Amino acid sequence: MKLSHEVLLALAYVSQITDPDSVRSRFIESLNALDKAFAFEFVDCFPPGVPEYRVLPIATLRSSFGYAVMAEGPETPEAERAIFRTAFQFLAVLLENRMQARALESTNISLLKESENKYRLLADHVSDVIFVLDMNLKYTYISPSVKVLRGYEPEEVLKQPTINSLTPASWDLARRTLSEVMELGKSEHTDIPSSRTLQLEVNRKDGTTVWTEMKFSFIRNEDQQPVGILGLTRDITDRKRAEVELKETLDSLRKAFGAIVQVMVSAVESRDPYTAGHQIRSADLARAIATEMGLPQNTIEGLRMAGAIHDIGKLSIPAEILSKPTKLTNLEFSLIKEHSRKGYEMLKDVESPWPLAEIVYQHHERMDGSGYPRNLKGKEILMEARILMVADVVEAMASHRPYRPGL
Repeated sequence: MKLSHEVLLALAYVSQITDPDSVRSRFIESLNALDKAFAFEFVDCFPPGVPEYRVLPIATLRSSFGYAVMAEGPETPEAERAIFRTAFQFLAVLLENRMQARALESTNISLLKESENKYRLLADHVSDVIFVLDMNLKYTYISPSVKVLRGYEPEEVLKQPTINSLTPASWDLARRTLSEVMELGKSEHTDIPSSRTLQLEVNRKDGTTVWTEMKFSFIRNEDQQPVGILGLTRDITDRKRAEVELKETLDSLRKAFGAIVQVMVSAVESRDPYTAGHQIRSADLARAIATEMGLPQNTIEGLRMAGAIHDIGKLSIPAEILSKPTKLTNLEFSLIKEHSRKGYEMLKDVESPWPLAEIVYQHHERMDGSGYPRNLKGKEILMEARILMVADVVEAMASHRPYRPGL
């Protein structure tokens, strides 16, 4: 990079000095020219009472660079001219470096502004709402898309307390979550998630509310201390509406499935009046056992459904055998044992969130392998089937059976 015109003039002026008496004045004039060109602070380094030729202020900018050159014993103007020429050549290098640094700084600032403009352009035109909070939970930035989401101009939101943005329940949830994250940050946990996502209900300008998904993370300084909060808010009204509709549909299907199960229960018990209510009582007992064991609610519900129809295979057994008041023959008992497999065949193609067919198939297996029809044992038997087998046996022992008096 070339030196400025002012610098070149100053250096040429000093290098041509021939009159020793004018060294000081011309040197100061030259430095003043440099000072004017670069806005440097001029420091007069000629101490009173010291000959000018003994202390040469090569870098009057030593407040910035810390340089000073001492010249001992130049006795002639030619020596002074040589020293000054060398000194200013050195100063020229320093100034040129300074100019290059300034040019680089100017370029970096331009690139930074360009990058900032790109990111601001992105933030200002994205459909989601981007916001920044300080650690007092006050807005410092919010993207223009808040106008679509909440009906407020960005300037209006920046003036509002953050608590006004959310419904009371959502504000409590957001505040608790932030407190939890802050407390975890103070601990020695290393697996703290970098961001959190919450579903929060946001207040609109027209008095209505809208459900949003809000993802936020802390802005941290070089010491990893939180200095702000960066957030992204997305309208999930359509998703929430779809979830409600899906839940209603599932509830409707669950009720319909329950009605179908009840029809099958009634069909089974109509052919075996002596065991009327056995399936429902077994199902209730199995549900109580599963609840006591702490199983998930969905598993308990599936177990109740399976228990209510676990003897559906008896529809294939002659009613005379089911209600026979005397001891069964080996052939008749073998037919009775077929009801587990028949029940499985009836249910195996039924779409269900639970393994109903397998539970029905296994409810007469035993932990030691002595059960039927497949002689399963231990962990080969589903947990639900193990619970149902216990409930089935207990309920059968506690209830009347037509064949029991004849045994």
